Amino acid sequence: FEAFFILDADLMKNANLTMTVVAPGLDLLWEECKARGVPAPYNFVLQANNTAKENKNQFLMTFGAYLIARGKLESDQIEFLPKGHTHNELGRRFEVVNITLKKQPRMDTPTGFRDVLIKDYRPSRGRKIHVEVLHTVMAFATWFSTFQTKLSSIAATAREKSTNHVWRIVRRADMGGYR
Repeated sequence: FEAFFILDADLMKNANLTMTVVAPGLDLLWEECKARGVPAPYNFVLQANNTAKENKNQFLMTFGAYLIARGKLESDQIEFLPKGHTHNELGRRFEVVNITLKKQPRMDTPTGFRDVLIKDYRPSRGRKIHVEVLHTVMAFATWFSTFQTKLSSIAATAREKSTNHVWRIVRRADMGGYR
Protein backbone atom coordinates (compact mmCIF):
# COMPACT_ATOMS: atom_id res chain seq x y z
CA PHE A 1 0.00 0.00 0.00
CA GLU A 2 0.94 3.65 -0.23
CA ALA A 3 0.14 5.84 2.77
CA PHE A 4 -0.07 9.61 2.77
CA PHE A 5 -0.42 11.64 5.95
CA ILE A 6 -1.39 15.21 5.16
CA LEU A 7 -0.55 17.77 7.81
CA ASP A 8 -2.29 20.90 8.91
CA ALA A 9 -0.01 23.81 8.01
CA ASP A 10 0.53 24.90 11.61
CA LEU A 11 1.74 21.56 12.99
CA MET A 12 5.18 21.84 14.55
CA LYS A 13 7.81 19.87 12.62
CA ASN A 14 9.72 17.86 15.22
CA ALA A 15 10.29 14.31 16.46
CA ASN A 16 6.69 14.07 17.66
CA LEU A 17 5.48 14.64 14.11
CA THR A 18 7.83 12.00 12.67
CA MET A 19 6.64 9.42 15.21
CA THR A 20 2.98 10.46 14.74
CA VAL A 21 3.31 9.55 11.05
CA VAL A 22 5.47 6.42 11.45
CA ALA A 23 3.39 4.77 14.21
CA PRO A 24 0.09 4.56 12.27
CA GLY A 25 2.04 3.69 9.12
CA LEU A 26 3.44 0.65 10.91
CA ASP A 27 -0.02 -0.20 12.28
CA LEU A 28 -1.38 -0.14 8.71
CA LEU A 29 1.46 -2.39 7.56
CA TRP A 30 0.87 -4.92 10.35
CA GLU A 31 -2.90 -4.93 9.66
CA GLU A 32 -2.31 -5.49 5.92
CA CYS A 33 0.07 -8.38 6.61
CA LYS A 34 -2.45 -9.98 8.95
CA ALA A 35 -5.27 -9.56 6.38
CA ARG A 36 -3.12 -11.23 3.72
CA GLY A 37 -2.01 -14.01 6.05
CA VAL A 38 1.67 -13.19 5.63
CA PRO A 39 4.22 -12.55 8.35
CA ALA A 40 4.95 -8.92 9.17
CA PRO A 41 8.45 -7.66 8.37
CA TYR A 42 10.87 -8.04 11.23
CA ASN A 43 13.14 -5.20 10.10
CA PHE A 44 11.97 -1.64 9.57
CA VAL A 45 13.99 0.91 7.57
CA LEU A 46 13.09 4.58 7.83
CA GLN A 47 14.71 7.03 5.45
CA ALA A 48 14.69 10.50 6.97
CA ASN A 49 16.13 13.96 6.57
CA ASN A 50 19.44 14.46 8.35
CA THR A 51 18.09 17.01 10.83
CA ALA A 52 18.35 16.83 14.59
CA LYS A 53 15.14 18.82 15.13
CA GLU A 54 12.87 16.30 13.44
CA ASN A 55 14.69 13.00 13.20
CA LYS A 56 18.23 12.67 14.46
CA ASN A 57 17.51 12.86 18.17
CA GLN A 58 17.15 10.73 21.28
CA PHE A 59 13.36 10.57 20.97
CA LEU A 60 13.37 8.89 17.56
CA MET A 61 16.09 6.50 18.70
CA THR A 62 14.06 5.70 21.84
CA PHE A 63 10.99 5.12 19.64
CA GLY A 64 12.94 2.56 17.59
CA ALA A 65 14.22 0.84 20.73
CA TYR A 66 10.70 0.81 22.18
CA LEU A 67 9.32 -0.99 19.10
CA ILE A 68 11.98 -3.67 19.51
CA ALA A 69 11.52 -3.97 23.28
CA ARG A 70 7.76 -4.47 22.78
CA GLY A 71 8.43 -7.26 20.26
CA LYS A 72 7.01 -5.35 17.29
CA LEU A 73 10.31 -5.54 15.39
CA GLU A 74 13.61 -7.42 15.60
CA SER A 75 15.60 -4.51 14.19
CA ASP A 76 15.06 -0.91 13.26
CA GLN A 77 17.28 1.03 10.90
CA ILE A 78 17.07 4.79 10.46
CA GLU A 79 18.98 6.24 7.51
CA PHE A 80 19.73 9.97 7.52
CA LEU A 81 20.07 10.84 3.89
CA PRO A 82 22.13 13.59 2.21
CA LYS A 83 20.80 16.37 -0.03
CA GLY A 84 19.20 15.05 -3.21
CA HIS A 85 18.18 11.79 -1.55
CA THR A 86 14.72 11.89 -3.09
CA HIS A 87 16.05 10.64 -6.42
CA ASN A 88 14.66 7.20 -5.63
CA GLU A 89 11.26 5.44 -5.72
CA LEU A 90 9.90 7.73 -3.01
CA GLY A 91 10.85 10.82 -5.00
CA ARG A 92 9.15 9.36 -8.06
CA ARG A 93 5.93 8.81 -6.12
CA PHE A 94 5.96 12.44 -4.99
CA GLU A 95 6.40 13.51 -8.61
CA VAL A 96 3.29 11.50 -9.53
CA VAL A 97 1.42 13.22 -6.69
CA ASN A 98 2.63 16.58 -8.03
CA ILE A 99 1.37 15.77 -11.54
CA THR A 100 -1.99 14.71 -10.09
CA LEU A 101 -2.32 17.93 -8.12
CA LYS A 102 -1.36 20.19 -11.04
CA LYS A 103 -4.40 18.91 -12.93
CA GLN A 104 -6.73 20.11 -10.17
CA PRO A 105 -8.34 23.44 -9.34
CA ARG A 106 -6.99 25.25 -6.32
CA MET A 107 -7.15 23.34 -3.04
CA ASP A 108 -7.36 25.41 0.11
CA THR A 109 -7.51 22.76 2.81
CA PRO A 110 -5.77 19.53 3.77
CA THR A 111 -9.14 17.80 3.34
CA GLY A 112 -9.31 19.04 -0.27
CA PHE A 113 -5.81 17.64 -0.86
CA ARG A 114 -6.90 14.32 0.65
CA ASP A 115 -10.02 14.15 -1.52
CA VAL A 116 -8.00 14.73 -4.70
CA LEU A 117 -5.54 11.97 -3.80
CA ILE A 118 -8.33 9.51 -3.05
CA LYS A 119 -10.19 10.35 -6.28
CA ASP A 120 -7.42 10.87 -8.85
CA TYR A 121 -4.09 9.47 -7.63
CA ARG A 122 -3.08 6.03 -8.90
CA PRO A 123 -0.70 4.11 -6.65
CA SER A 124 2.20 2.21 -8.16
CA ARG A 125 1.69 -1.42 -9.19
CA GLY A 126 -1.98 -1.48 -8.17
CA ARG A 127 -1.26 -0.93 -4.49
CA LYS A 128 -3.94 0.16 -2.07
CA ILE A 129 -3.91 3.79 -0.96
CA HIS A 130 -4.39 5.22 2.52
CA VAL A 131 -4.78 8.99 2.89
CA GLU A 132 -5.25 10.62 6.28
CA VAL A 133 -5.30 14.23 7.44
CA LEU A 134 -3.47 14.87 10.71
CA HIS A 135 -4.77 17.76 12.79
CA THR A 136 -2.53 17.15 15.79
CA VAL A 137 0.58 15.26 16.82
CA MET A 138 1.02 12.80 19.67
CA ALA A 139 3.32 13.79 22.53
CA PHE A 140 5.77 10.91 22.09
CA ALA A 141 8.75 12.97 23.27
CA THR A 142 7.02 13.85 26.54
CA TRP A 143 6.11 10.21 27.12
CA PHE A 144 9.59 8.94 26.21
CA SER A 145 11.19 11.51 28.52
CA THR A 146 9.71 9.51 31.43
CA PHE A 147 11.96 6.59 30.40
CA GLN A 148 14.93 8.66 31.59
CA THR A 149 17.20 7.61 28.73
CA LYS A 150 19.93 10.00 27.71
CA LEU A 151 21.79 9.50 24.47
CA SER A 152 24.67 11.63 23.26
CA SER A 153 26.84 12.07 20.16
CA ILE A 154 23.96 11.09 17.87
CA ALA A 155 23.83 14.39 15.97
CA ALA A 156 26.44 16.92 14.93
CA THR A 157 27.12 19.73 17.39
CA ALA A 158 29.57 22.59 17.60
CA ARG A 159 31.96 20.26 19.47
CA GLU A 160 31.19 17.07 17.51
CA LYS A 161 31.04 17.91 13.79
CA SER A 162 31.08 14.34 12.54
CA THR A 163 28.35 11.83 13.33
CA ASN A 164 26.88 8.70 11.81
CA HIS A 165 24.24 8.64 9.06
CA VAL A 166 22.66 5.28 9.87
CA TRP A 167 21.34 3.93 13.13
CA ARG A 168 20.62 0.22 13.47
CA ILE A 169 18.88 -0.79 16.66
CA VAL A 170 18.76 -4.44 17.74
CA ARG A 171 18.62 -6.38 20.99
CA ARG A 172 22.02 -7.17 22.43
CA ALA A 173 21.11 -10.90 22.34
CA ASP A 174 20.63 -10.64 18.58
CA MET A 175 24.10 -9.21 17.93
CA GLY A 176 25.91 -12.54 17.73
CA GLY A 177 29.47 -12.43 19.04
CA TYR A 178 29.31 -8.84 20.28
CA ARG A 179 29.68 -8.48 24.04
